[in-house]
Amino acid sequence: MIFISMILSVLLFFLGLSYFYYPSFIIKMNKWFRDKFFNDKLVLMDRKKMGIICIVISLVIFYFGVFIPKLSLSFKQQDIRNDLYHAWCYYYQKNYDKAEKICREILFFEPENSTVKEQLALIYFSRGDYRKSIYYCKRVLEENPNNRRIEKILNSINEKISKK
Repeated sequence: MIFISMILSVLLFFLGLSYFYYPSFIIKMNKWFRDKFFNDKLVLMDRKKMGIICIVISLVIFYFGVFIPKLSLSFKQQDIRNDLYHAWCYYYQKNYDKAEKICREILFFEPENSTVKEQLALIYFSRGDYRKSIYYCKRVLEENPNNRRIEKILNSINEKISKK
């Protein structure tokens, strides 16, 4: 969709410039589109107005094609941060099921989010599911080998497993 809007905005931009600098090209194009879009009188008399309209429309389409997707992405990132905050709150309230559910939803949309993986490792560690906790600890350490919190969790798991 962005690609199409970019192409359309560029075409309209050049069409607007053509109205200003190459009216003969517009007249040739007009002969081809005469029945549907143009008539010679309007092209010659209103070429500057049509040029400005085309340029403005192309800039609006370009703006919406480039900047609006970035805005929606930032809103999505804000939603993910809010969800992660809720997951932390549920974790500290010892409501591990809700915290896990939220973390899994975030991980579905952002599979490389190491904060969520760290949170899942903590949730599984707190539940006593050391196998899953080790899995997420290793995934976090692959991305960030110097994560001391995860190293502490792994050491605690190894101590608990060795005591059994």
